[in-house]
Amino acid sequence: MENIKIKYDIIDLVCDEKELFSNIYSCPVCYEPLFKKQIYQCSEGHWACRECFQKIINSNNSHCMSCRKKIGSFNELSRNRGLELMIQSKKIHCPYSFSNIWCNPDEADFEKQNNVELFFDLDNGCKETFKVEQLNNHLEKCNYRFVECSNFGCDEIVRLNKIEKHQEICKFARITCRDCETKIKRIEETDHTEVCPSVLIVCVQCNQSVKRCYLKDHIENTCEQGIIKCKYGDCQSVYKRNQLSNHLKQVDHSESMKRIIDLQEEEIEQYKEQLKESNERCLDLIKNFKVIDRIFTNYEESYRNKWEISDFKQKIRNFGVFDSILSLSFKIGFHKFYLGISLTGKDGFNNKDTDHFTLYLYNKNNIPTKVRCEFEVINHIDKLKNKKIEFSGVFEKTYEEQDNYIEYVVSKLSDLSRRNGFLSNDSFETLSINFSITVNKNNTIFPLKN
Repeated sequence: MENIKIKYDIIDLVCDEKELFSNIYSCPVCYEPLFKKQIYQCSEGHWACRECFQKIINSNNSHCMSCRKKIGSFNELSRNRGLELMIQSKKIHCPYSFSNIWCNPDEADFEKQNNVELFFDLDNGCKETFKVEQLNNHLEKCNYRFVECSNFGCDEIVRLNKIEKHQEICKFARITCRDCETKIKRIEETDHTEVCPSVLIVCVQCNQSVKRCYLKDHIENTCEQGIIKCKYGDCQSVYKRNQLSNHLKQVDHSESMKRIIDLQEEEIEQYKEQLKESNERCLDLIKNFKVIDRIFTNYEESYRNKWEISDFKQKIRNFGVFDSILSLSFKIGFHKFYLGISLTGKDGFNNKDTDHFTLYLYNKNNIPTKVRCEFEVINHIDKLKNKKIEFSGVFEKTYEEQDNYIEYVVSKLSDLSRRNGFLSNDSFETLSINFSITVNKNNTIFPLKN
């Protein structure tokens, strides 16, 4: 959430109505507010802001703007600390006590703010009053300041203490579908419900509620009230599925069953012949493979691609202690790999309370292999800030129930945000990682065996 710019004259905030028309709050030369400026005066007591006196001294006509006394240098002026302290001690209202203090960041509209009459927001505005010198500290922590909604696509401007209520009704807030748990915008909820695969639909034949994704299979294969045709070719009977057992008891299908059995036995014999031919071809392929493997003993093969993880921050927030984000699998020669990300501490152990994340390379073949990994975490704002990581590792043979992976603790999770460019500046907040995996067959590891 970003604070909305506000613009005001300090005179607009003064609590004492008697001082609303006082001229001590503005420089008599430039008419700018004095509460942030140093005030100087000539020997006759005529005062103005430091910047205006500096311009007068630097000009060809360096005379006091009131008494016209010549001013040779700044040393002939004195600081009017009494007036500065008096201005700083004046009681004022918080700027966020007004309803129309914020303005469009467009420069033209921003300048017009000077001419707008401000109105107190008695119901929702800030009620605090304080000295001028306390203004900046108060503005930094005021819960009534105006902020932009953080949801992509929403241009609503609300007070900070109302932002949670706004999120509950914001059309662009991301919500979870109660049926399929997919993340969607609230404005898309109606359209999503019409196509959601997990929404329950009532079957028109049996009145049973079935998920939309299973409805077709239900109607064609399991609905008790569905109309089906007898599976035996000679029988032309049509009946409801729940009447199947009665039909089989009432009608003799023995001849049809015998013909089906004979056909199946013929098919079995054909499959046996095909299996025999396949076995012979497999033996030939194994021989050819051994020849090719000897030829490519020193062969090194690489794979390059990009891994894009949308909604990265949201997925991390939903992590359990041992959860991971996994990529699709990919092949390098005969080897099959996939990537993973999980939360860890600097020591590499899973710990949800830590602020680091680790990249993993998993070997699905469980074959002893040496690999070299190159990762580049993309910065969407400045490519020169891309994070480059290189490491090597050896996959040793493990038992089938064990994970076979190598890992590298990458960075602090807090380093990854839209602000610093490592997440895309859109609603998807995508983390992009270029990677290159090289399998070095010449360095394949063959463990010693007893």
